[in-house]
Amino acid sequence: MAKPGELQYRVECIFCGRRFLVDSMSSKIPKHPPKGVTVEPYMPYVPYPGSGTVGAIIETVVKGFDNS
Repeated sequence: MAKPGELQYRVECIFCGRRFLVDSMSSKIPKHPPKGVTVEPYMPYVPYPGSGTVGAIIETVVKGFDNS
């Protein structure tokens, strides 16, 4: 996990377009359902094919003290 002042990367799933914040350019995006599908804690879902792959980099973000 990045500390305040360190770089993070906003990446996009190349299959569904969902965006995630990761700590390195080579980080794999987490398991996720398709874009537009909400996740309920009691409902299982099948992870989207883009889960566990490296996403397309959208922007770099400097982690601050008040953002995640």
